[in-house]
Amino acid sequence: MNIKEFISSGILEMYACGALTKDESAAVEKLIRNNQDVKNEFEEILKSIMLLSSLRQKSPEESVKSSLLKSIRLKSGINNDNLQNVTEKSSIKKYSYMLAAAIVLLMLSITGNIYLIKNLKEYERQTAVLNDKIKLVNQDFDAVNNKLIRSTADMKIAMDKNYKMVILNGLEKSPSSKAFAFWNPVSKKVYIMVESLPIPPVNLRYQLWAISGGKPFNLGMIDLDPSDNSLHEMKNTDNVQAFAITLEPQNGSQNPTMTEMYAMGEI
Repeated sequence: MNIKEFISSGILEMYACGALTKDESAAVEKLIRNNQDVKNEFEEILKSIMLLSSLRQKSPEESVKSSLLKSIRLKSGINNDNLQNVTEKSSIKKYSYMLAAAIVLLMLSITGNIYLIKNLKEYERQTAVLNDKIKLVNQDFDAVNNKLIRSTADMKIAMDKNYKMVILNGLEKSPSSKAFAFWNPVSKKVYIMVESLPIPPVNLRYQLWAISGGKPFNLGMIDLDPSDNSLHEMKNTDNVQAFAITLEPQNGSQNPTMTEMYAMGEI
């Protein structure tokens, strides 16, 4: 038997699995040491066995191997025990290579699926980021649109000849304070726009008053927002000589605190 026949006989696979006798194993070990081709083939067999072991593949059942050998003997007509052993070893080798090939294909398939899953996750992440940006743009658009609507309404009131504009200038308590009141004697509607007022202390709020016949009338609380210079609708009044702003408790007062008057303007 030459080296090529020896390699294809399946004896190396049997040796790697510990299926040879002591003398047979010694002969195989000598060939592995002295022949590079045999050594290379044996190393490839070991790699296949390690791969199969790492994937926890089970060896074919004895019934499967017996059936396979029986089929080979019937088709080939070989009855000699030695040739039968060689045929069995060769068949096992082919089965091992076929199984290893199947495992490689499975690993490639799994790798491809992992790659696709990673790409899908990245696509989903980018889509989520894009959706968040779209939401922010929509929110900004809504805010600008609402501001434009309010500005248009405020402009309409300011340009309406039926409204009288009253400038409320700061008093000794707060000289830098300033506000604008718009009053319609026909509809009795009142709007206030704050240009400058100090930020009130906690639990205190500004309150708007209409003064008529020397008496103050409550027109409601002013929710101060330094960044908001739009008009705010207050309570209606049918007779006004002046408007005034005072600093009062959170829920307002029935009468203005004269020592806390910040701004005032006469018609």
